[in-house]
Amino acid sequence: MQSIMRPAARVLGRRTVITAVQDADHFQKLISESPKAVVQFTAGWCGPCKVIAPHFSKLSDANEGIAFLKVDVDECPDVAGDFNVTSIPHFVALSGETQTDTLFGANAQGLDKLVSTLKSA
Repeated sequence: MQSIMRPAARVLGRRTVITAVQDADHFQKLISESPKAVVQFTAGWCGPCKVIAPHFSKLSDANEGIAFLKVDVDECPDVAGDFNVTSIPHFVALSGETQTDTLFGANAQGLDKLVSTLKSA
């Protein structure tokens, strides 16, 4: 997964990029560097994940100060296991290393609410 993915929460102009998590150590490093994060658990074969991806990207652009991370469950099963991911897409909001909210499915309104709640926390 290389495309436009860059190191966590790096801001390019007004655009915050989405970071592809490489492994459990990389995930821990990113979380320790990010006061707030939204994690999308996904997979290349997941249709609903592809449907919600543009909305996740739009939210990352509009919410500076929040790291947006993508975890491919096939490439990082240990990270997915740590969050008990059993279906995808699956979103987790983190404040520091504390999980504050979870969303299951490709629900754009629910994802908006998750990000808004995290932003105001």
